[in-house]
Amino acid sequence: MSATTILKLNHYCLYETFRQIKANCELNRRSPEKYWDLINFFISCERFVNVFKEWNYDLYKELHIDFAFLQAKNMVTIDLARVYESLKSVSKASKELYWKLYVNAVKENKQMNGMSITFKPSRYNPEHLDRFEVLINAIKNKISLQTLFIDVPGYSLQNVPPLGLLRIIYLNVRMNAEDLVQLVRANRFLNSLTFANTELYGSFADIVPYCKHLEVLDLTMKPGIDATKYAPQANLPLLEILRLRGYHQSGTLVKLFQNLKGRGIQRLDIPDILLSKQEAQAMLQLNTLSHILNGFSDKQIVADMTHLKNLKFVYLYARRGQLVLLVELMGLA
Repeated sequence: MSATTILKLNHYCLYETFRQIKANCELNRRSPEKYWDLINFFISCERFVNVFKEWNYDLYKELHIDFAFLQAKNMVTIDLARVYESLKSVSKASKELYWKLYVNAVKENKQMNGMSITFKPSRYNPEHLDRFEVLINAIKNKISLQTLFIDVPGYSLQNVPPLGLLRIIYLNVRMNAEDLVQLVRANRFLNSLTFANTELYGSFADIVPYCKHLEVLDLTMKPGIDATKYAPQANLPLLEILRLRGYHQSGTLVKLFQNLKGRGIQRLDIPDILLSKQEAQAMLQLNTLSHILNGFSDKQIVADMTHLKNLKFVYLYARRGQLVLLVELMGLA
């Protein structure tokens, strides 16, 4: 008679195994590290994680188990505010141990193809910046990483990790243009770039020579900026989707639209401000547009769109963030 392996144990046997390990862990009264043996057991297998979650969901939440399973996740999502909240009542030694294991799990993850770090603190704490930088350092040279999402407004990304296969980048963080150039230059097959922070020190145009495969650009403009500074973005050879957020000086997008004429731009989305009559007229010269998501100060512009042969959808912003589907235009002559 062959022995049953641990991987083939039914749920009830696993429940009892969890109970025994938990009881043994609780002989040690320190927290939260007293449960590491239990955690290390069930994170060895995705099925064990799911069964443990069924067995004791309250303990699963209390132990913040998600981090322990980082080593096996393809898409790793880290909410630093949640982590800090879970650790606020534990000792300094416990925090250090927790972070050591947390960061190590990120480093050891060989399957990770996407990483998201979010943090929106109510007040600045230098310890938070240190943790953020350690996490960023943990993903350096990860050849499997294709998506990087960093939403940490109020903090700076200075030490850009050496990565080379990113296809999608989302950044809401302060940066110097030189660091952004370094990041996109290293990832020459970058397909989509979002920069959602107004605090970029230097010229965004500096990235253009290194983004030959970029198809999607989502950019938050600096408040009140002369948008002619963004005109060089038209030189991105494969650009199809352009989204410009924020408030620029009225009329200053004309140069960008003029430079886009004759290129392959298909979708234009400007959600936060009404285009001036001059900007709208320049936009109407973009015959490749199939989707327009804009607001216009001159309502007559809408009627003038009929000559755009490729236009399929027009969405008007009635007010900031509120889209109204004007009409579906299928082969409109």
